Amino acid sequence: MKSALQQSEADLSLRIKAEAQQLGFELTGISAVAPPLHEQSFAQWLRAGLAGKLDYMHRTEFLRRDPQQLVPWAISVISVGLNYNTDHPRPQPYAQKTGWISRYAWGDDYHALMQQRLESLLDRIQTLNGGPVQGRAFVDSGPVLERDFAGIAGLGWIASDLFDSDSERAH
Repeated sequence: MKSALQQSEADLSLRIKAEAQQLGFELTGISAVAPPLHEQSFAQWLRAGLAGKLDYMHRTEFLRRDPQQLVPWAISVISVGLNYNTDHPRPQPYAQKTGWISRYAWGDDYHALMQQRLESLLDRIQTLNGGPVQGRAFVDSGPVLERDFAGIAGLGWIASDLFDSDSERAH
């Protein structure tokens, strides 16, 4: 049986997920702030030189491996998924060989769109909480191992070199 606090936290989680869905996020999950599951693998990957010339990965290694160094006040991570497929129809195949631009690149920059929606979600969480809530939104920009948190939150799983989201709800 859940305590009153556990029930209150579960209710808040459901309300946050409902608010995220209203903002257009198809997937939302919440996980605790903790060292990512693959932080040791990430460290080995860096040491093996597999980051190539991505110097920022080395500069931010310890923030990625320990989110408490980045956001010491945080207790939860909210991970979201957004289907950013545009309404534009696919062009007809050409007889000659041509390249194909991914559909997510046909519309406005998804970084700006998601950042705006995440900031709106934080505003709504503050309203649900009845007061200030400290938060930070990252869209492919923060020194976090986001695939680990999304996986823990139930949004998908890491397989080989990709993150596969719940294909029933996001594409």
